[in-house]
Formats: sequence, structure tokens, C-alpha cells
Amino acid sequence: MIALIDDDEFLRSYKEIYPKEMELKVENQEIDSASFLDLGLHVEDNIFNSKLYDKREAFHFSVVRMPYKCSNMPYKMFYSTIGAEILRICRATSHYPPFLDSVRKLILRYYE
Repeated sequence: MIALIDDDEFLRSYKEIYPKEMELKVENQEIDSASFLDLGLHVEDNIFNSKLYDKREAFHFSVVRMPYKCSNMPYKMFYSTIGAEILRICRATSHYPPFLDSVRKLILRYYE
């Protein structure tokens, strides 16, 4: 659930939506930004800006996410996954600098 700039309405009414057995955690610390699925959202001047968000980047250990170039995979399939991921990052990101940062991290993961 995403609740940005809702004047704490969600905090007042979530018990009517979710069962008491479900534990809900507040992960965003700022009132104008939050993560939702694989998006990092930030409101600035009443405009929603988005970038790719991956919770695995906050882990203190390495997570295997993509195939390695030296894996036993056809090279066309390997390079197609790179293109598809770059397209996904492009569609999820509203500004160039976060796009470039995400693509740089992606390429470094592929060629580690």
C-alpha cells in the first residue's frame, strides 16, 4: 500500500482494511517519498518523480540476481536480458541521473 501526503489518513484507517494478524511496517521515513513495488517515489513541487527501487541493495551481503556472462547460457539470450532490463529501468525512471545510476549498477552486476 502506498500512502503519500494523505494527512495520516492511512494510519487512522488501516485497521478497517487489514486483519489484525497482518503486521504493517512503515518503511519510508520522509513524508514526501516512499517505495512501492519496484519504484522509489518522491514528490517534489506536486510532481511524482520515480526511479527504480530494489530493496536487495540495502542488504549487507551480495544477492545473485542476474546470470553471469561466463554462465552456460546462449550469448543472444544473455544480451537480450541486458536490453530488457535497461528498458525496464527506462520506463520506471523519470529523470536521467537515476536512470544512469541504475544502468551502471546493472552492467557492473553482469560483468563482476
